[in-house]
Amino acid sequence: MNRSSYDKAFSCGSVARGFFTLVELLAAMGVLVILMGVMFQLLSGAQRAWELVARNTEVYENARIVFDVISRDLESAVAWKDDIQGKDLVFRQANPALVSPYASPDLCFVSENDVTESAAGILEIAYRHDPVNHLFERAMLDASDSDWNPYRSGSERAAVATFFNWVAPEKKGPVIEGVLAMSFVCLDTSFVPQPWDGLLETSIPTVVQVKLKLIDAASYKRWKRFEEAGNLAARNELENRQARRFSKNIFPD
Repeated sequence: MNRSSYDKAFSCGSVARGFFTLVELLAAMGVLVILMGVMFQLLSGAQRAWELVARNTEVYENARIVFDVISRDLESAVAWKDDIQGKDLVFRQANPALVSPYASPDLCFVSENDVTESAAGILEIAYRHDPVNHLFERAMLDASDSDWNPYRSGSERAAVATFFNWVAPEKKGPVIEGVLAMSFVCLDTSFVPQPWDGLLETSIPTVVQVKLKLIDAASYKRWKRFEEAGNLAARNELENRQARRFSKNIFPD
């Protein structure tokens, strides 16, 4: 083989080994785009799943906190007539038909609670649901407070808003946000719902049914924006998709 033939063969071999044709480049780019699309879909799906798990975890944790607090208080609740001469310890359901028959968003009572929370151990406790800001709130008075009076009448104990005004900020809590609905239903010894006021208020219910409807913080912000904009269809759709309902029967001692 002469030199010119050798140079020609070497040059053609170099071209064949060192470069891709336009068709090959386009095919490689198409495969890369497809792979990137698949990866994007997988990552987006994983992110949505993680966000859903995080939101559900937040809602279930808030429900657990509410039920733990209420259970602890109710298990130590006390009520009886003439604890001392002419003075009663009252367990009162405020507005017992406000939510539905026998259901109330507020509850007020006296509890012989853990001495770590109060040196006296005798607490006045009230719960309320704020339907405007969608909060669950707990307030507590003990013997160190000037307004503490475990012998309030039923009508005084039903004035939940007034009670909360007496309580110092450090004795309010926990405050749980995103509570779209809340109710207390009191059952008698026959497990029949009763409005817990009047003659019943000097006794303890056999069962207190607590019902909650909760939504996570991020979804609640969107829910609130829809409500303020008057977009009730979008608000209801979001609520049906993201809100969770919880119920627990608590047996006071």
